[in-house]
Amino acid sequence: MLRIRRFLLFSFVCAASAALLFDCAGKSGPALFAAKFGESYYPSHLVNTTSTREYVKLDWLFYVIEVSGKIVLVDAGMKDESVADRFRIRGFRTAPQILKLQGIFPSQVTDIVLTHAHPDHVGGITFFPNAVVHVQDAEFQAIRYAPKLAPVKKIFEEILTSGHLRVHSGDTDLYGVKILLAGGHTPGSQAAVVQTSNRAFIITGDECYFADACVAQIPLPEESAFSPEKNQKFIQRVGSQNWRILTLHDPAVFSAYDARLRIVRLTQ
Repeated sequence: MLRIRRFLLFSFVCAASAALLFDCAGKSGPALFAAKFGESYYPSHLVNTTSTREYVKLDWLFYVIEVSGKIVLVDAGMKDESVADRFRIRGFRTAPQILKLQGIFPSQVTDIVLTHAHPDHVGGITFFPNAVVHVQDAEFQAIRYAPKLAPVKKIFEEILTSGHLRVHSGDTDLYGVKILLAGGHTPGSQAAVVQTSNRAFIITGDECYFADACVAQIPLPEESAFSPEKNQKFIQRVGSQNWRILTLHDPAVFSAYDARLRIVRLTQ
């Protein structure tokens, strides 16, 4: 009888916390979700792609990882529609609007792994007052000294003042999530590897725009790469591993799901 009561209590807690992403089974490791905050078409000559068309369809994504009782975002989307309009994004939603669908409030997000400091990845971090932002030192230095990144610099000055900035130099570990320095797309662009019991996922940032292009070892065009050599090295590294490749713009991530969905679970 005692075992039955414990089981019922366990089931109730799991059901109650499901909306908050917590994986009560605890057997499959981290829970990984993809979130889509818009879609658009984009000039193909600015991305690495197998397409021969002038424009390619992009989804605009960020990711959510629940691990060790933490809620970690990989990037945070854009902050407002004015930025989205510059990229001609349709169906724009902010990260908090999407996370609310999963029962997550901004105050619950503990960490943000910033793949790089471009507007579609960094703008939304200001929505999350308690989140520690993780960035590579090379990216932080570029933010500090590049005049064209002045708006981003202001955001980071506020984060630095709050004590919520963590600067890394090279590969590191965050609650079992592996952060990898790439440095090809931007000076300190980084990726994240999420390992479950039966599958490993790599979130590539914009080192790679489409998984099939990454598999085909197609590098970024030079005008989209800070370091073509480092980008090529990163893509070779990804190709040598048995990882499921997730990018921040690949429509293939959501292709198997109802088109109306904005957030989907990728792990079992």
